[in-house]
Amino acid sequence: MKIGVDLDNVVVPLYEEMIRLVKEKYGIECKKEDWKKYRMCDSFGITEEQLEQLYKEMCLDDTLLKIKPIKGAVETINKYSNDFEFYFITARYELAKKKTLEWFRNSGLIYKEENIFFDSEKAGLANKFGIKYFIDDNIDVVLNMAKYGIVCLLYNQPWNKELLEDGVMIKRVYSWKDIDENFKNILNKK
Repeated sequence: MKIGVDLDNVVVPLYEEMIRLVKEKYGIECKKEDWKKYRMCDSFGITEEQLEQLYKEMCLDDTLLKIKPIKGAVETINKYSNDFEFYFITARYELAKKKTLEWFRNSGLIYKEENIFFDSEKAGLANKFGIKYFIDDNIDVVLNMAKYGIVCLLYNQPWNKELLEDGVMIKRVYSWKDIDENFKNILNKK
C-alpha cells in the first residue's frame, strides 16, 4: 500500500526556522500558537515578497540541512518501510531540491529517492501514483486529497484548527505516535 507524506511541519519542523528568521530579519515576535493561517504572511504581517525571500535564503544556505526531524517521524516511517511504500511529496521549490535530498541522505529515514517529489499539486500526483493515505498539515491539500478518495491524516498545527475531521476521509493526528496507531489499524484491515 502506498502512503504519501508531506515534509514541512509533518516530518521537518520548518516553522521553527521560519519563526526564528522572521524575528531575526524583520524584528517581528511570533509564536507557533499565533500562526493561524497556513501562509505565514497571513498571520504575522510580513509581505509575500518577504516570505519568499526568507524561503529562498533557507534553500540556498544550510538551514534546511540542520533541521532535525519531528520526534517519532523517522522511527515510525522506518518501522513500516516493509509494510508500506512511502512517497514524499513536498511543495518546496525546485530551488530546495538539492538541499532536501541531502537532508534525506543524512536523516536516517528509509526512503527511495525516486519516491520524492517537489510539486504543489500534491493531490493530483498522489492520485496518479495510487496513494491511499496521505499525511499533511495544509487544509487545502487535505480537502483536495479527500476529493480523490485519499484518506488523510491531518497533522495538527495551529493553522489547521478550523478544519473539523470527519473520522473517515480526514483524521486529525497530534503526533507520530498517533500516526503509528493509524498505520497499525491500516495493517489490521488488510
